[in-house]
Amino acid sequence: MIERFVAVPRWLLLATLVYAPWAYGCTEDWAIDILDLLMLAITVLWLLGCAVRRKPPALNRLCVACVCFVLAQGWLVALNAQYSCNPQTLEFSPIESFWKSGPGTVDQLLSLPAIFKFTGLLGVLWFVIDLSQRPVWRTRLWWTIACTGVSIVLFGLLERFTQAPMIFWQTPPDRWPWPFFFATYYYHANAGAFINLILPPVAGLAISSFCKTHAHKERAIWGPALFLCIAGAFVNVSKAAMVLTVLLLVILGVWQFRELRIERAASISKKVIIIYSSLAVIGLLAVASAGWAMAGPRWLAMTGDLTKKNERLLVEGACLRIIPEAGFWGFGPGTFSHIFPHYTSYLGDAIAGFWKYAHEDYLQTFIEWGWIGAPVLGIIFLGGIVVGFRHYFKMIWLSSRDRIFLFTTCVALTGVALHALVDFPLQIASLQFYTAVFLGLAWGSGQWKA
Repeated sequence: MIERFVAVPRWLLLATLVYAPWAYGCTEDWAIDILDLLMLAITVLWLLGCAVRRKPPALNRLCVACVCFVLAQGWLVALNAQYSCNPQTLEFSPIESFWKSGPGTVDQLLSLPAIFKFTGLLGVLWFVIDLSQRPVWRTRLWWTIACTGVSIVLFGLLERFTQAPMIFWQTPPDRWPWPFFFATYYYHANAGAFINLILPPVAGLAISSFCKTHAHKERAIWGPALFLCIAGAFVNVSKAAMVLTVLLLVILGVWQFRELRIERAASISKKVIIIYSSLAVIGLLAVASAGWAMAGPRWLAMTGDLTKKNERLLVEGACLRIIPEAGFWGFGPGTFSHIFPHYTSYLGDAIAGFWKYAHEDYLQTFIEWGWIGAPVLGIIFLGGIVVGFRHYFKMIWLSSRDRIFLFTTCVALTGVALHALVDFPLQIASLQFYTAVFLGLAWGSGQWKA
């Protein structure tokens, strides 16, 4: 009975991995609310399971310290609100707080939902660190991530090849703001970031199948699945995602070349060479066909965007002006959209429309979390990548399959870290959730056993 209870959050995690991208990438408010509740349920049930078994979870001490600090700061800032913001006029009005001289958000209505979601994400991160110590659940996580990712890509390719004007079951509204969508994501760059998150694990399963002697069924599944993911990355037409896809493939190719020279047999190397040759052909065909019809004009128009009047460059300049004002504790989680307009008057009408995100996640993090919180978040995120790679090169006794999974997980995190320099993947709930799961795998890898 206890084992069944302990297994509930584990299966719920797998179900949430399927739910998050299919529920419009959790970009709708209702979908985000459900995801928040699922993450909270996973965390609470896991902690109850630990209490019932009277067995403390296996966690990384540095990660635990950073998470506790960030949660303490976030909840203090969110609860100790100093101002209230009118969402129509964006005017801030002082309000009573329990610690007037202490850190506090400029808008509690934005910060409370943000820190609630953040608590769930960090709870999932801890849970995955503990869960990843079990080989069978590492495999289940790997397959769930890969299968869900391939299903999203297949759906997006079907939309492209049928020239659907909108997600199949929806009618495009008047003045639809995004000319490009993909699969269940309204914004193609978010879909591109998701594809690049799941592409390395899919590649890992394909590589693993070709490293086995009699894995014919796995090869028949994951070889074509990898080709589809690469095609989807190009058909999706997000320029940043395309560049990162190529970069990730280069990293994976160099890694496998190194592994083959050091450890693998020559007979296997021929098969792997065929894999990567096929990948190159499939990628070129994807660009030359349906994808290039949409991607071509965007790439050709890119030279006109690389000027001092480029909106994203102007936004980054404004963000650099805001960061010194954010101070040690920041303006509060989730408050960027209300803060930003107050620092753009010097630009006149050069920046049009409403900017919910900075399109540069690191700058937005400093604005919302300040000079203290942002570096600690950096340790959780970037530090997790470093820890994962370190364990990959250090723990040579791990099975070949586990080493492949760990390396591809770290490559996926590297991709989203680079994408965050030019867009906002770390502000989208489904991408945040997948990133938290991958970080849990990376932070927990030091305690993996065969």
